[in-house]
Amino acid sequence: MGNCTSFTVHGTHDAAVGHPRATHAAHLLALERLRIAHEYKLPINFGWMGHGFYVIDPKNPCIVKSRALEFFVDRDVEAVMSHYGLRAVRSWPFDLVR
Repeated sequence: MGNCTSFTVHGTHDAAVGHPRATHAAHLLALERLRIAHEYKLPINFGWMGHGFYVIDPKNPCIVKSRALEFFVDRDVEAVMSHYGLRAVRSWPFDLVR
């Protein structure tokens, strides 16, 4: 991603991420696609939902955290989507009204 020569994603599947496609099965499929891309040195597209990736250390933006991954195909383009922070995005209008 960006200027990263190596991009590291930390995290596990969080069922409370708040998106219906962010299932445990989708997360495992995304991990398998990442493994295959790594093993065969294939390029991989990344995308995000909600806040996407959380940068753990701003001094090293190539190491991030995700709460759920999803393998996604759109118009024959494959990508691994990261879900992070959707609960906050989904709930903010309600918090605003309180």
